[in-house]
Amino acid sequence: MGIINHECVIATAHSDEDMQKVKDWVSSIDEKYRKLFVFAPSITNFQGTVFMAPDGSKKGWDTSKEAAGIRDRFIGLIVSLGTFNWVEVGYGEFGQSVLGGNNVNCYSDDFYHFSNQY
Repeated sequence: MGIINHECVIATAHSDEDMQKVKDWVSSIDEKYRKLFVFAPSITNFQGTVFMAPDGSKKGWDTSKEAAGIRDRFIGLIVSLGTFNWVEVGYGEFGQSVLGGNNVNCYSDDFYHFSNQY
C-alpha cells in the first residue's frame, strides 16, 4: 500500500529560443520520462507552454524518486532561463496545493474566477 499524489509542472514563456532549449533538454533525458512532457503553442501573444505530467507512481517508489529528480532538474532549467512563468502543483491523496512557482499576485482575479470549487 502507498500514497498516490500527483505532482506536475506547467511553464509558459514568450521566448522561442528558451522553449527550444527546454525541448533539447527533454530530448536528452531518459526516454521513459520524455513522454511526461507536452509542448503546446498559444493561439495568441506568441507564447508557448510546456507541461510535465505526473509520473503516476506511489510516493517512495523508485519511479517516484526518479521522476522527482527529473522534475527538480526541469524546474532548475526553467528558473535558470529566467523567461518562464511556472507553477508546480500537487493533487491527490495529500489534497491539492501549489508546491512552488515564481508568480506573484499583481491583480485580483475575482472578476474571472468567482470560485475554485467545482
